[in-house]
Amino acid sequence: MAEVRIENLHKAFGDSVAVQDLSLAVADGEFLTLLGPSGCGKTTTLRCIAGLERQSSGDIRIGHRVVNNLPPGERDVAMVFQLYALYPHLTAYENMAFPLRTQKVPKAEVDERVREAAGLLSIEHLLSRKPGKLSGGEQQRVALGRAMVRRPQVFLMDEPLTNLDPRLRTEMRVEIKRLQRTLRTTMVYVTHDQTEALSMSQRIAVMNRGVLQQVGSPLDVYNRPATLFVASAIGSPPMNLIDCELVEGEQPVLCDRTGRFEYHLPPPQHHKLETHPARQQLVYGIRPEDIQIQPGGEREGLPSEVRAREALGDGTVYDLQVGEKIFKAKTPPALRLGVGERVRLVFNPSRSHVFAAKTGAAIF
Repeated sequence: MAEVRIENLHKAFGDSVAVQDLSLAVADGEFLTLLGPSGCGKTTTLRCIAGLERQSSGDIRIGHRVVNNLPPGERDVAMVFQLYALYPHLTAYENMAFPLRTQKVPKAEVDERVREAAGLLSIEHLLSRKPGKLSGGEQQRVALGRAMVRRPQVFLMDEPLTNLDPRLRTEMRVEIKRLQRTLRTTMVYVTHDQTEALSMSQRIAVMNRGVLQQVGSPLDVYNRPATLFVASAIGSPPMNLIDCELVEGEQPVLCDRTGRFEYHLPPPQHHKLETHPARQQLVYGIRPEDIQIQPGGEREGLPSEVRAREALGDGTVYDLQVGEKIFKAKTPPALRLGVGERVRLVFNPSRSHVFAAKTGAAIF
């Protein structure tokens, strides 16, 4: 096991910048996920750590070593890819043993390591089978076992669950997390799937267009997004966002350009905004589960109309129109509202967010 430290990493392919001035530390034994859409730089970062890509500038440290000039085989990392890359003519045992045999590890030790890994992965009964006789989940376990037997300082995983069906993905999320805890190894995991990131990680590093947006625990990233991008990228349904400006008065409010949306600011939030240079170009945000729907006869709340309803079993997502804006609200399944019904919306102040429209940075 070892710490991974990235310092001012920059990677460009010609005129295209894939990773821009990235600094990030992964603690010894930590499970950190790089999360973001395609093209955000997460896989390029992983490949630079592995030595499969050479950074344009910056340093990469694994443990106490700067590994900038070391080839992949000397960095003591193991990588699991989206494609399992198993040798079809070899059995599961032989696939797992292959990296050890190339290192000329003694036969008895090879057998011990392979069977130990197979036991941890519960695939002892599959060792004699070839990949063509294995399911997708079984092949993924063999690929994990092949990485495990090397006993590397760091595991690198590049979207390893993408090709599995939803049920197997759920099973493998639990399996990989359990495995990481058992081995107590450092793991850097790449995905575009927020469910994987939120459910598996100790910390998440959110990236967009090669730039690191935020690093924090899953709860920190979800509850306190640092930028508009993070706010919109994390959560399902995503956070409701609406352009607005601060209107001063006896009771200061945030209003959209139509005047139909109003959010009354509590004094502490007003104090944060009244001296902020971006107060006329703001974005208000609130998550669907933080909107309370009141019956139409109530006086409290913002008038709205139900435009659509999506039943999800464990809850219901409503589309609610306020002026030109559609807000999504997630409620318990017991609440049953009809399309066209008039209701009022109450926004939880302690769960409300405001961002500077121009920079995207969170103000609160």
